[in-house]
Amino acid sequence: MPSIEATGKTIEEALETALVQLNVPPERVEVEVLEEPGRAVLGLVGTGAKIRVTVLRENALEAERFLAELLQKMNIEATIEHRLDANDEGPAIIDVRGEDLGLLIGWRGETLRAMQLLVNTMVRQTLPDSGAIVIDVERYRARREDSVRELAMRVADRAKRNQERIRLEPMQAYERRVVHTALADDPDLSTESEGEDPDRRVVITPKDARSNAVVDYGRGGSRGIGDRGGDRFGRGGGGGRGFGGGRDRR
Repeated sequence: MPSIEATGKTIEEALETALVQLNVPPERVEVEVLEEPGRAVLGLVGTGAKIRVTVLRENALEAERFLAELLQKMNIEATIEHRLDANDEGPAIIDVRGEDLGLLIGWRGETLRAMQLLVNTMVRQTLPDSGAIVIDVERYRARREDSVRELAMRVADRAKRNQERIRLEPMQAYERRVVHTALADDPDLSTESEGEDPDRRVVITPKDARSNAVVDYGRGGSRGIGDRGGDRFGRGGGGGRGFGGGRDRR
């Protein structure tokens, strides 16, 4: 996302300068105040204001508008923010913050996943070429990614130590990507996905595996993430579900 710094005697003046340079309306930018304007003291010249102005993506703004209408109809009070990210190639991320938002997350994030699909569908009706929109509620997705990453490292160590192939619990696509990325640089093992959604799983295979047999993680005393009952963030239990054919790293 384009971002520039601008100065002026006041914040308003600095913003006007930035908007002219960026050639965008004020509703399409995020403003960060870097330096507040200072008053003149004892005849000294006062300091001006300095701000950083970032242009927000059009699809993110449309997603915010639709999401706000959706939450209003659900009688849910929350703050919606566009998470600023220097990576223009990544998806736009919308953060939803508030009190007791577990209803928006659901069991293992299923409600959040459905809401994200709905928002993306509505945005593409207005902006057919829109990139992906990611919705995160109370940083659930960020916390989940951390948990999945820790699990991947822990199971990888076990797989290498016991020389056995281990299949993780069913995961959503973004969770599987976290596993693949976390273990991509380990030369002693490989990862692959198998099965069909919603039962698609990652299998971790050490280079020196003793056989092609696969052990389900979470069975026989080992606990995977989400094996306990759901909490207020919608994280719930995950038993072993079936799997199908086809393997790749999705």
